[in-house]
Amino acid sequence: MELHIVGGFLGSGKTTAIARAARHLMAQGKRVGVVTNDQGKYLVDTMFLNLADVPTVEVSGGCFCCHYNDLNDQLDRLIDEVKPDVIFAESVGTCANVVSTIIRPLTELRERPSSFTVFTDARMLRRRINDQPLPFSDEIVYIFDQQLEETAMLIINKIDLLSPEDADELVRKVQARFPHKTIRVQNS
Repeated sequence: MELHIVGGFLGSGKTTAIARAARHLMAQGKRVGVVTNDQGKYLVDTMFLNLADVPTVEVSGGCFCCHYNDLNDQLDRLIDEVKPDVIFAESVGTCANVVSTIIRPLTELRERPSSFTVFTDARMLRRRINDQPLPFSDEIVYIFDQQLEETAMLIINKIDLLSPEDADELVRKVQARFPHKTIRVQNS
């Protein structure tokens, strides 16, 4: 079984990408499950994935790291009920320090997750890379920066919202800033 941890800021396209990937894998005959996560009580992401007929469970009321036991329980539930070939676990948009609070403990209890990917909105990343202010508090900008730093694979999503020239410039700057990361550009 593959376990893919998906992170990234709110509105970066994580859920849309997971839904498309899940449908694609299910069309190939694979069993897929998703664990969604949010600070609130009602998860829009869960409803969105359920409408796409993707088996989905949720960890609500806080991030995976603060509700790690719930994450583990929901992974067990998916494994028991769906017997998936692939699980996507989508962490809440404000989650940071995923490697030490989620991936390391999972590695100790289970096997190492197959991937940890962070999604980012191309427009927001472009502002940050160009040292333009983001419309958030310093604490939120810190979380955004942490997400960019800790991932091995960075997905620059919504690239179609930039001109081709701006998109090319952004990719060059991101590759220069993060030379050891795998960078992917897409539109979910």
